[in-house]
Amino acid sequence: MRDWTGSVFRTAGQDTFSAKWKDHAKGWRKTLGFATKTDANDFVADKRTEYRRRARGDWSEADEHARTPIAEHVEAFERFIAGRSRRRNDTRDDKHRKLTAARMRHAFEQMKVRNLRGLTLDACVDFLAGLLAGTATKPTGKGDSKPSSIATRNDYAQALRMFVAFCVRTERLLRSPIDEHTLPDLEAVDRKRRPALTAEQVALLVAAGPQRVLQRGPKATRVNQLVIAHRRALTVAIAFYTGLRNSELARLSWSWLDLRERVLTVPPTASKSGREELVPLHNALADLLTAIRCERAVERGRPVADSELVVGSMVNGTPKLPKNLPVRLRDDATFADLPTIDPTGGKLDLHAIRTSFANALDELGVPEGVVGELMRHKAQRVLAKHYLRRRIERLRDDLNELPSDVAKVPCLLAGRTDGPRNGPRTLMTVEAGRRAEPPPSFGATP
Repeated sequence: MRDWTGSVFRTAGQDTFSAKWKDHAKGWRKTLGFATKTDANDFVADKRTEYRRRARGDWSEADEHARTPIAEHVEAFERFIAGRSRRRNDTRDDKHRKLTAARMRHAFEQMKVRNLRGLTLDACVDFLAGLLAGTATKPTGKGDSKPSSIATRNDYAQALRMFVAFCVRTERLLRSPIDEHTLPDLEAVDRKRRPALTAEQVALLVAAGPQRVLQRGPKATRVNQLVIAHRRALTVAIAFYTGLRNSELARLSWSWLDLRERVLTVPPTASKSGREELVPLHNALADLLTAIRCERAVERGRPVADSELVVGSMVNGTPKLPKNLPVRLRDDATFADLPTIDPTGGKLDLHAIRTSFANALDELGVPEGVVGELMRHKAQRVLAKHYLRRRIERLRDDLNELPSDVAKVPCLLAGRTDGPRNGPRTLMTVEAGRRAEPPPSFGATP
């Protein structure tokens, strides 16, 4: 008498197939929705093999996971990423989770991997090579295939390594078919680099925005455009003296700033590392921010709240930098006869100011390790808070090697940067309380 039996049949009223089998330990069981008869037969064969191996006592949980559809493993992997999120209230983590899972689904679809048994090193290598060669289709399946960049290929390789490591850690796989040695990242030798500006060029870029509006802006919208230009100029100045990332600049509020101690604190919810990070403030920048906060308080007739953003604005409850900021920066650079495209093809944008920050420190002879700490590329390892304060003081001495020209551009304190936008506008300096001289012209008024 047979102790196991199974069969495959077409699902009633549908174009799919079903599998039915009888395990005398569990009774009759059925699985529906196989796209082809071959898939259903393979499933029944796996069930028969599982039963016989269980009877011999050589069955493991990894074998059971190996038969599970790959989509279920991807869903578990996606939940695993969400559970490890450091910034649970930040939309960036949700974007990372969805993007990584989408890459996995696309990769397995291209590799025709149905379960973990088909996840082999050869399949992964062929898929990554297809990305670079342009033979792998796009995730949407629309349009002609084009060769992917090395950065995209490395992103897929990293996602595959993460997925396989998760499967090994959760005992879905007994061993990893791929790792950083068998599936390494490629060096992007043709990577486009953003143009780096000197301190003098950054000062010209800061002054160019308001001056461009005064000379060429439409009179009907000049007041509003000047407000935006002042905010953009302040964003560039802060980026140059602190090296903050774009997302950090958008979230920068007055509560982050200790202008008396001249220290900026990036909270864990905003930092890339997920830890609290301290950034020393350049003396000129600290003086500038103090004057700007006083200026805004005078304009509004009330103190500026710590929760208010310095340069960003709230859009649907999320801090954002001004829209089309990279395009406006390149327009300002063109107006000031500054380079907007690197020889490798990289375009000037706000992150290029962070690059300029590092290059300016390097040209002044600041040690590479100090530049790395100011850029926050390495973890801050300290034993006590007072040691951290001492290190901040040492870093500030190196930071103050940067010239103060950028923070002393007249337009940074020329009039209001927010508040009411109606009525006549007078450009005033805070210190003197008199009409300010216009910034130096970069060309004839049209």
